[in-house]
Amino acid sequence: YSVAVRRMAQRVFFVSSTGRVTYGGRYAGASRSVGMVVRTLNLGLQTDMAVQIYGGLEVGGNATVTGMDEYPSNWANCPAASGSQKAVVAKDTSLVYTRGGGQIVGNPAETQDTSLNAQDFLQYGDVSFDELKALAEKVYPAGVTVNNTAPALTQDGRCDKSVRENWGAPTDPTSPCHFYFPIIYAQGNLTISSSSSGQGILLVEGDLKIAGGFQFNGLVIVKGTFETGSGNAQVNGSVIVYSGGSLGVSTISDLTGTPIVSLGTCAIKRAEEYNTAVSRAIPLSTRAWIDLSGAGTSSN
Repeated sequence: YSVAVRRMAQRVFFVSSTGRVTYGGRYAGASRSVGMVVRTLNLGLQTDMAVQIYGGLEVGGNATVTGMDEYPSNWANCPAASGSQKAVVAKDTSLVYTRGGGQIVGNPAETQDTSLNAQDFLQYGDVSFDELKALAEKVYPAGVTVNNTAPALTQDGRCDKSVRENWGAPTDPTSPCHFYFPIIYAQGNLTISSSSSGQGILLVEGDLKIAGGFQFNGLVIVKGTFETGSGNAQVNGSVIVYSGGSLGVSTISDLTGTPIVSLGTCAIKRAEEYNTAVSRAIPLSTRAWIDLSGAGTSSN
């Protein structure tokens, strides 16, 4: 058999396959061709905001939330940064405030969008939160504390994706795990107390707390609240916080210490493009395939 792929539009492709009988007998030399129209999966991720939050957000200590598009200095081939974008998009900005040396910096710093609903936090283009968590490569039980993450290699030097604490190697461009962006899922509350780093798509069913100097590059989606403690944690990409779908005071996310949450369009795009679970083609929902032989059309 032989397969050919032709681009029809930006995200749409035509895949044709021709099979031929190569052994002797009654059907020797016969062939059959079929074609299918497919499109690449679309996560529909926002790339113009550092934080999107349903409930309240308090930025204290020396914490910073910035819409200045950035990416790690040792990353190569990132697209040009988009400049200063939105820092915080909230359903109600009266619940977003700073105290002490906390800063929210962006263009604008705070944006109110009263139309935000569950769909904006739990559905991302073609994929829902539940569908993403079903694709997770790393799964943690509720209430766990992750104390260290580090890239792991197989005996022959390849990136060992089977190790749960292998969250990629964002700080080492020479590592075989540098372009490994896994989907990580916590079944409930998750605490990360570490000075290591990771990358990919982090899904948290409950509340997320980051302490120490942990650095994460990519997309963070939290169903509960987001909290930082002492230390200089960093998140580069985008953080989506559903706050349990509540505007109550009990669902206020609290950033303290000296963390930096910054928009990173390169990190967001890499989290999608370098994960085979989400960067794949799917058939159109209707009339996706055609029998080219029956139509009297060659696939060549």
